[in-house]
Amino acid sequence: MTKDEVLRLAFEALHYCEALNSSVEKQKMQAITAIKEALAQPEREWIGLTDEEIDKMYETQAWDARRSYARSIEAKLKEKNT
Repeated sequence: MTKDEVLRLAFEALHYCEALNSSVEKQKMQAITAIKEALAQPEREWIGLTDEEIDKMYETQAWDARRSYARSIEAKLKEKNT
């Protein structure tokens, strides 16, 4: 089940509960609002590194520092996906 399917199912369940019992109205409305906001946000497509970006990063790294190289790849991916 995808994230959107789960959120839609939860949204429908909360709406149904709202009709049955209004004693926790504020909490339910907050949850419904949060779900609506999450559903409105588009899924982000993963952006990977190009061969050229990998080559450039490889050229700047000393292979005896493999961990540093991996961290630089991680940082570049974070930069591209945030």
